[in-house]
Amino acid sequence: PLGPGRSAAAAPAARGNHLVQLGAFSSQANAKRAITVFVTRHPALRDHNLRITEAKVNGRTFYRVAAEGFERGSAVSLCSSVRQRGGGCFAYAEGRPQPGRPATAPLLAQR
Repeated sequence: PLGPGRSAAAAPAARGNHLVQLGAFSSQANAKRAITVFVTRHPALRDHNLRITEAKVNGRTFYRVAAEGFERGSAVSLCSSVRQRGGGCFAYAEGRPQPGRPATAPLLAQR
């Protein structure tokens, strides 16, 4: 859970099998704070679960924030909007692990 009143059980159900990675951070605490910023900047994220996963890339640990439950076209569209506003973003299909994250990596937090 991400804090009082925020649990995975209260999160909306996923509708598609694509995710949108919105950022990677040096600490889990920074990743949790970023979730609030992302949802404020992109209200469409309110309808999606946001997850934090740990990844080790070139010996460094990162905490990735991704929104789940998108159809492919919606994921691509959201990323386009995020990039137009100066953010970083990429869409990927569930089950296709990114570099540094094995397919079985634990979910660290979810909103």
